[in-house]
Amino acid sequence: NYQLVDNAIYAIQAALANQLSWSDIEIQLKEAQNMNDKMATTIRNLKLRSNQISLFLTDVIIESDDNEDDQDKKLPSMVVDIDLGLTSFANARKYYDQKRHAAKKQQKTIESQTKALKSAERKTKQSLKEVQISASINKARKVFWFEKFFWFISSENYLVIGGRDQIQNELIVKRYLKANDIYVHADIHGASSIVIKNRTQGEV
Repeated sequence: NYQLVDNAIYAIQAALANQLSWSDIEIQLKEAQNMNDKMATTIRNLKLRSNQISLFLTDVIIESDDNEDDQDKKLPSMVVDIDLGLTSFANARKYYDQKRHAAKKQQKTIESQTKALKSAERKTKQSLKEVQISASINKARKVFWFEKFFWFISSENYLVIGGRDQIQNELIVKRYLKANDIYVHADIHGASSIVIKNRTQGEV
């Protein structure tokens, strides 16, 4: 393909050197293609703005680096953009460098994604472990009788409990209100019954 590419480059450069416009070159190209000219039939597109032509090449061979496999890589037939300012060999090298760069970039992306997945996996395992430990601690901790009510410990270290509903209000009064405790209830329908537990038997 090197000779074919060089011939195509030379043909277009010669036409441009003769001051033919791209439209005139395209007309001549179509005429040559109609005559089944081998070189002309490989040209698929003229790209004026980028100074390129697109060639349909068969049995494309890309040379390998010394540190890669000894055998060169043979690619399927394809349309390749050829820079008119470069030789066939320079175009092949440019194409190979682009492919190699893209392959390295893809490999880095895969490696980065793999690291991210492993990091996410470690964090997930750690989170699950922490949840399991927390669940074990909560399961092992004794639940006190007053935790089913509203409750808090006052600044003077008194336990204060309150009913969450009417049933708990009645339960607090009937079961947990003792002689030395203080009972508080707002004169509002549905308000909680509040009991300040006094175990010291002194003044609260």
